[in-house]
Amino acid sequence: MAHSPRTVLIVHIEANEGRLDEYLTQIKAHAHNSVQLEPDCLRFEVLVPRESTNRLILVEVYTDDKAVETHSNSQHMAKYRKLTEGMVAKSTIHRCDAAYP
Repeated sequence: MAHSPRTVLIVHIEANEGRLDEYLTQIKAHAHNSVQLEPDCLRFEVLVPRESTNRLILVEVYTDDKAVETHSNSQHMAKYRKLTEGMVAKSTIHRCDAAYP
């Protein structure tokens, strides 16, 4: 199957009890920084499922795997990790190939 070289991360986040609002502030700033500071971060969405009080879904689109690595090693990612320490109970990352569009 031929596919686009784009790499998409679907991340399921479960915030610790009572920390969702605080975490949401930080992840929205991180998403903004990712798109603004990284030319190979094409999209970074923060989704709040209506049926949950402590979960989020992130949709991150990068030009390729190298761009994901650059993102993971960025200074703003290090800052985000430090600022959100203790806020997340569980995080599951699905690395996907973009099949369409």
